[in-house]
Amino acid sequence: MFAQFLDEMAPLPQSIRPDQRSLLGAGIAAISAVFALATAVSAEPPPAKAPVPSTPAPAMAAAKKIDFEAQVLPILKKNCLSCHNATDAEADLVLETPATIAKGGEDGPVVVPHKGNESLLVKSAAREAKPYMPPKNNKVGAEILKPEEVALLQAWIDEGATGTVKAKVRPVKWHPLPPGLHPILAVAVSPDGQYAACGRANQIFIYHVPTGQTVARLTDPKLADKSGRSGWRSSAQRDFVQSLVFSPDGKVLASGEYRMVKLWRREPNLPQFTLGAEPATALALSPDGKFIATAAKDNVIRIWDSAAGKQLKELAGHSATVNALRFSPDNKRLASGGADKTIRVWDLTTGQNTTQVEAATEVSALAWVRDGKQLASAGGDKSVRLWDIPTAADAPLTQAKELTGHTQPVTALVASSDGKQLFSGSSDGSVRQWAVDSAKQVRQMDHGAPITALALSPNNKTLATAGGNHARIWNAEKGQQLGEMKGDHRASDRLDRATQFADFAKAEVAYWKDAVDAATKLQATKADAIKKATDAVTAADKAVTDAKAALEKVTDDKAKPAAEEAAKKATATKSSAERVLKLAQESAKEAEHRTADAKAASDKAAATQQTADTEVEKAKKAATDAEKAVRAVAFSPDGLTVATAGEDQIVHTWSAENGAGFDTFPSQLGGVQALAYAADGRIISAAEKNGAIVWRSGPNWTLARTIGTGDEKSPLSNRVVALDFSPDGKWIATGGGMPSRNGEVKIWNAADGALVREINPSHSDTVFSVRFSPDGKLLATGSADKFVKVFDTASGKLVKSISGHTHYVLCVSWRATGREIASSGADKTVKLWAFPSGEQIKSIEDFKKEVTSVRFVGYGGELLTASGDNRVRMLKEDGGNLREYGGSKGFIFSTALTPDGKIILGGGQDSVLRIWNAANGKNLFSLDPPPVEAPQKNASISATK
Repeated sequence: MFAQFLDEMAPLPQSIRPDQRSLLGAGIAAISAVFALATAVSAEPPPAKAPVPSTPAPAMAAAKKIDFEAQVLPILKKNCLSCHNATDAEADLVLETPATIAKGGEDGPVVVPHKGNESLLVKSAAREAKPYMPPKNNKVGAEILKPEEVALLQAWIDEGATGTVKAKVRPVKWHPLPPGLHPILAVAVSPDGQYAACGRANQIFIYHVPTGQTVARLTDPKLADKSGRSGWRSSAQRDFVQSLVFSPDGKVLASGEYRMVKLWRREPNLPQFTLGAEPATALALSPDGKFIATAAKDNVIRIWDSAAGKQLKELAGHSATVNALRFSPDNKRLASGGADKTIRVWDLTTGQNTTQVEAATEVSALAWVRDGKQLASAGGDKSVRLWDIPTAADAPLTQAKELTGHTQPVTALVASSDGKQLFSGSSDGSVRQWAVDSAKQVRQMDHGAPITALALSPNNKTLATAGGNHARIWNAEKGQQLGEMKGDHRASDRLDRATQFADFAKAEVAYWKDAVDAATKLQATKADAIKKATDAVTAADKAVTDAKAALEKVTDDKAKPAAEEAAKKATATKSSAERVLKLAQESAKEAEHRTADAKAASDKAAATQQTADTEVEKAKKAATDAEKAVRAVAFSPDGLTVATAGEDQIVHTWSAENGAGFDTFPSQLGGVQALAYAADGRIISAAEKNGAIVWRSGPNWTLARTIGTGDEKSPLSNRVVALDFSPDGKWIATGGGMPSRNGEVKIWNAADGALVREINPSHSDTVFSVRFSPDGKLLATGSADKFVKVFDTASGKLVKSISGHTHYVLCVSWRATGREIASSGADKTVKLWAFPSGEQIKSIEDFKKEVTSVRFVGYGGELLTASGDNRVRMLKEDGGNLREYGGSKGFIFSTALTPDGKIILGGGQDSVLRIWNAANGKNLFSLDPPPVEAPQKNASISATK
């Protein structure tokens, strides 16, 4: 049905028929519809419809010769190939091609060419000869062949049982997508939880998880500035985004489409340009964002164009270091203050120093208040002074008020946007809020260390304070602390991950210790069994010897039969004892191997724990070492992000809501003295050993390389619906294949895109999921052929084939221990399997529709699931419901979660990306798609080859 559906949909025009649209909301039919409508690709001619015979087989033989691939193979795929395929050939019988059918199985030939009624294949299918095939109540949902199907099979054999299986490839022709069809088929989240990716139609959106802000829409340069397929310009792909996965380091995002994988690389945060070569001592940005002012060690103030980094003016006059710069609210003036104790106001149009005054002490901070009518200054005398700005030319600044209360020098000032509120920070560790008009203190906040910098959010509601080894954010209206920012959040995250892994490693040591104890006890039991069996053999052997000796002494013919019977029984007893001994020895040998394996695993676990403990100590030290003095702080234009910097020579960004760490901008060539945010989100930093740096706004994602060509020559035969990176990030596994024809599993080198290994044969139908084991040595796969399989990644050999699902297997997941696999399917179940035995641990059937996604959470046994009944759930180890993640309004196709299990993503039919807090189920963000853009004339994409 899946292949037939795709073939029938290929020639359709832009519109969708109502009956086809209804398919989008239901199960695998939904997946089939989305796959087909994504590009309306026809890679091969539609198979001929199998005739429904109304006449006996002989009459059919006279008709047009039967096409095995188009007519017979679909019947075998539906009802036979689950058990009789090249990977899992039950009874050594493979029914995939005429050639493999002709070879027969372990019981000999199953077809006799030109004699269909004598062929076992026909007799078994018609229930005329055992074994009846397919058997009733089979595990894979195969159905008994219908009379017309049996007749067709017989007719094919009567014709000689010939034919070929070869997909016929024809040029690819791309058609426009139906308007408004933008389901999310794939989502991914970076391992550090910073970025989320989702595919909508042929678009890829990157979001910042902590803020929910869009940070990128990925664009393939070859598809830029074109629309007409999805209603959005600048597409990432031609086809629907079928699969997404981040690399373990979060720097690469892989996306799968039709016959191609694209690797998108996140470029490091790089400077856009540097403002001057002299070390910067102060920095300011004009309110309109057009100008940047810097002061350098040469005591000269320079004005720069913020867009191009071009120097516009030089303002000379200070005779010592300039410590503070502030643009006026109207963007026309600049105030400066410095170690020469002077406060100066400059006209930016002329570059002239229009007024100035000499303060009592060195000036360390400035702020414009009362709509630019006054200027506040602070310095080493513990006071804040308010100066009236003169209206007459060349008139001096005159002091209007003095604000006192600090017990140490005042080091930082910031004013509200209307100039009515003023905040001052001091070396005494306090921050004081003042009402400017009344010159009275409103409240006080204690930072806990000498203040070096202050910043106020654009809406005046959040205050950031910096000093000592930390920064803090406050509710500026109530004086309540909202969060603390300290050190490098990356170091803190590494410590959290290292601690989690160390706990896991400790649990593994305990597990393998118990396993060794159990194996040792079992080995001792087996040794006792051998001793008992050996004693039994010895006793039996003596009994045989005695019975034979007794038989030789018998001279009475009447007594001889009894003696012979006794000897016979003794011999039988001996044989039985020897068999028991042999079994005991084999069992003991197995127990010995089990003990050895358990000890080896135990030793490995102990070594891993030791390494993990060492890593924890290193991470602790790194986190502590990162806690250096913070000198500067600034808010982003939207008020959602706070930037801090200082002695560690790195600019850090944090959540303005709770202080959670975001991003970093490294290598400052010296401690950072000052920070500012441009209107477009660029960060500007001033450091001790170079000029001010303007950083590119980011993150910046670029198309690094592609795997596959996207056409009929591509090494990928169809849509890449499954992707996974190996734990070390060196390999990428792809899954796909021709629906109802073959599964395709390949492993690629992530660095250069070269094919490392093709696992062939893998599955007999499309592979929907690929997952590397925690150690990267194994690859688990799930397929439409209803099997879960595990392959050795080094050799590609099949390690285990697991059956039990009665419909497509849509997702597989490894537990962190590597001893369990979870699988979910279109049969509305989640199943847990022991590995390597393949035995089913449990089957969870509390689902109303297809279970499209299943993932183990963190290092535990909880499971994250998503299903077509709009539900995203966390399940306990016993399969019970632990938590619901609500809000979804349509069929859910994909989920993702961070390795620590803290952040969950989900996306589906309604095109909304939802981000949840895994611990409490809170919906952090529901991210809607952007509006559809007006299509450009003659901009539809065509890829006819």
